[in-house]
Amino acid sequence: MVLEASVESESVDNWPQKIIDAENNRQFEAMSAGFSAMLENINQRATDRGTMAQDAFQPRKEDGRIVYGIGGTSAVYGLAQEEGTEPYTPPIEPLLEWGERKLGSRDAGAAAWQTIREEGIEEKAFMKDSLDVVEGILNGAELDDYIDDTVNGL
Repeated sequence: MVLEASVESESVDNWPQKIIDAENNRQFEAMSAGFSAMLENINQRATDRGTMAQDAFQPRKEDGRIVYGIGGTSAVYGLAQEEGTEPYTPPIEPLLEWGERKLGSRDAGAAAWQTIREEGIEEKAFMKDSLDVVEGILNGAELDDYIDDTVNGL
């Protein structure tokens, strides 16, 4: 499982290569900013041991898209943190250990366990908010500027 964000251009097949390159540069810059925002959001909203940030992968081209996200064992945990959950009964031992590690009390972990059972996990939206950064850049960055940079860089 992978929790990812992606962007791709539609119907660029008939565009001149220089314009395709400029669009790819624009998208890659936006996705890089989104990735940085995602890491910052994770570190502010959903950090325990830092494994989710460690399992994050930087923007890369994949099947004609530019993607970034979270892979590895953190993807399932990341999805629950991203979207939140309905109430459920999680394993208690990891939460007891978390309480001791983060708050110095296993009782705090037991309280978190009870809250998840009664209320679920609150949505953290670290990925959704990072996509707002991407969207803001793509909506505000004129392709003309990237075309000029691409053409002048030749």
